[in-house]
Amino acid sequence: MYGYGYGGGGYIQQGYEQERMGFGPRGNGNSRPVAKKTTKSTRIINGRRIVTTRVEENGQTTETIEEDGRLTSRKINGILQAIK
Repeated sequence: MYGYGYGGGGYIQQGYEQERMGFGPRGNGNSRPVAKKTTKSTRIINGRRIVTTRVEENGQTTETIEEDGRLTSRKINGILQAIK
């Protein structure tokens, strides 16, 4: 998805969104099938590149946010995690 706009006092350029789903065996093949959904969004806000990645796998959701290649936020099932 491409789009441009103005909001929140700064120029926003939305780059793209990418979504993938995968199914397949996990481990030695005797485990149950895995469903994994990955969504990646890139935006440019006031010259900063912000990449949001959301992964849903086995009922667990992980969301990471990077600004200019640096990890700034990580949530697992909506709970903010410490960044080391």
